[in-house]
Amino acid sequence: MLLENLPQHDPFQSDIVLVQSPGMAQWLQMEIAKKRGVAANFQFPMPSSFIWKLYADNLPNVSTQNPFEKDSTLWRLMRLIPTFLQQKEFEPLKKYLASSPASEQHKNFIN
Repeated sequence: MLLENLPQHDPFQSDIVLVQSPGMAQWLQMEIAKKRGVAANFQFPMPSSFIWKLYADNLPNVSTQNPFEKDSTLWRLMRLIPTFLQQKEFEPLKKYLASSPASEQHKNFIN
């Protein structure tokens, strides 16, 4: 296991392992716990959030919140989509939103 080959470090500092999905993070944590008896003080960021944190920690005037995170992007898209729905290229999306069992959010797009 890679963790066994790493040099010893400050036990109060988190080990950081980049993962491609939350599911992989959960699986790795369980596997580490099986092998070591416990899996504590690990961080499992995805590459984009890890890189953004490096930017925020090391560059001046960089927001601590990544503007490309899912939540931020969702709100930006919800604001932009209605402005495009009248265009011919977006007709399939307009039909999809109109035919889906609409939540209140979907209804906002088709009005």
